[in-house]
Amino acid sequence: MQNTTLIGNATSYLAVIDSWTPPEGITVHQIAGVGEDTLSGITYSSGEGCISAVSITLPLVGPRLICLERGEKLLYTPNLVLDGDGTVVTPSALAMSDTTQNVKRWWVDLYGLNLISIPGTSKKFSLPDPLRKKHKDLFELPQVQTLLSDILTEAISTPPPYVSSDTPDLGNDHRLRFVLHSPLILSAIGNDGTEYPAVRYGEVQILTLPSNTNPTLSLQGTADGSFTLEIQELEGDTIVALATFSGIPNTALTTAILAFPDGTLANASDLELDYDGNGTIDLTLTPEEGEIITLPEPSLTDLLAILKETISTFGLSKKLKKDLLKKVVKLEKKIEKKNKKNQKILDKLEKNINKKTIKGKIDTADAGEILALLEALEAQASIISLDSELLTELKDKILALDLKQEQKQSLLKRIERLQNTARLTKSLERFSAIIMKKGEKEKIDDASVQELLTLLEAIEQVI
Repeated sequence: MQNTTLIGNATSYLAVIDSWTPPEGITVHQIAGVGEDTLSGITYSSGEGCISAVSITLPLVGPRLICLERGEKLLYTPNLVLDGDGTVVTPSALAMSDTTQNVKRWWVDLYGLNLISIPGTSKKFSLPDPLRKKHKDLFELPQVQTLLSDILTEAISTPPPYVSSDTPDLGNDHRLRFVLHSPLILSAIGNDGTEYPAVRYGEVQILTLPSNTNPTLSLQGTADGSFTLEIQELEGDTIVALATFSGIPNTALTTAILAFPDGTLANASDLELDYDGNGTIDLTLTPEEGEIITLPEPSLTDLLAILKETISTFGLSKKLKKDLLKKVVKLEKKIEKKNKKNQKILDKLEKNINKKTIKGKIDTADAGEILALLEALEAQASIISLDSELLTELKDKILALDLKQEQKQSLLKRIERLQNTARLTKSLERFSAIIMKKGEKEKIDDASVQELLTLLEAIEQVI
């Protein structure tokens, strides 16, 4: 519960402070550094994490990284602006209004001070983070010491270089910013070999670099989990391009790299991830501007292969292992049977529509739309779980046809048979019950039971 008395006292106190002006004869000089990334706030958002993942090498496919179970995560992102000195934002440093004559404001251009000229050229480069002048250095800067001396001796005529009584131009430098939510270490190497560590804000790491460093990003796992990596291409404080890798699984051994050969997101390399640290790339993902990139959903074929591989690698008795693998084979046969049944239903529907079109019971335009939907569903026939939106659209088209009610119902019943996966679901339920029973009898350890049940649940979701 709120303490209204304390809140009232604090509000009154702040009102007094905000309205305070220095007495006549005293001048207040406020000095603010600008041009350094400074925390200005925090944005909370909902994201996605991978709770359970598996890395497996599939025949004819190679290494695959698959997320078996996902869950929502609360994410926070520190908001950085150039209008500050790396610690204090300018509105706070220059809190007093300068509408009265005895309040002065001074801006120190840290952006300009942190640019170094390249001898023999007109080019400049930005100092790396450890060498940059920031909040802690403000009153040690010769320019600020000169300003203070001029103030004390009342000798101010022209402010020292990089000091002004107006907001300086902070430029529109092209930069790359990486925001990492994860149990990994974020760093980068520039094209000259310079290593750049990230700055940590609690569980979040941020790394901002001039784009002309053409960095190669590096991720190194420290614990099992999943990560979300946001890539921002900036001009000044404005984001001009953005891509996000979301809910990508990792282990304590995971390594990943992502290169920016010309400093732009458009020409960035693929993210290459070695999930288990064995030197083999398990996952390659392409950054796409304006997109959230996640792991591809596992196919039914992938999941069945993982289920068999998982059972084979468990330390089970030969008989139990053989029995469980037989059940997987039986499940595969039932799935194959359902696939063929779906194909037959679609073929019969197509023939029925064509027949009714020839007889003039369905006009050509309606028939064309329905046949197009059937063709789209035929392309999915091998994945059991047909697109629900396509099936709904097909039902609506059939209901809108100028046919007798019994003829519509006949067509709709065929579609219902396409959606019927009850037999497969029951087979999976029986399989799960067997796994749990073996676990209760301690023929399968608890961790293995959970892993198998997670796989079976993932298969059921695909079906």
